[in-house]
Amino acid sequence: MNRFSFLLLVLLSFGISAQQSPAETPPPERLTLDTFSYPDFFAGERHAMFALNYKISDTFHAELQTFYDTYLTSNRTRTGLRFKKYLSPKFYVYSGGEIEIAQDKLGSPGCATPRTGVLGGAGYHVKENFVIEAGSNAAVNVSSTGAFGEPAYVMPVISSVTSRIRF
Repeated sequence: MNRFSFLLLVLLSFGISAQQSPAETPPPERLTLDTFSYPDFFAGERHAMFALNYKISDTFHAELQTFYDTYLTSNRTRTGLRFKKYLSPKFYVYSGGEIEIAQDKLGSPGCATPRTGVLGGAGYHVKENFVIEAGSNAAVNVSSTGAFGEPAYVMPVISSVTSRIRF
């Protein structure tokens, strides 16, 4: 069902863009969608992400991100809402919150207690299609959800450096 909804969204966006007259100048984008997914691995693992960015003003954006991962023993969904403040056209700081839910695939009933966290960090647009971020994710509750959705691995406070390349 999720794949069908995503396909429908993509087809509608192509249909809307095809209806614009070539003489029209499109308005600046206020709402953008970035997505990616890794191919299925040998063990049936899947990894996917989307980020929906809403430009509130030239210097203030709201972004909803969701990551979905399947591993050998669990599925994991991590959703976060963060607010970005641009201090220059390329440099921004962000803050927000996130919730992570893990579901055991080995027969345990229900899900583990969801993990909630506070996000914070900074990012820099190196090029139009290349962004680097450094940030932290600190848990605000006690949860049995472990690192990578695996309860055997305790989830620490996470500091990370990430990058995103758009194709």
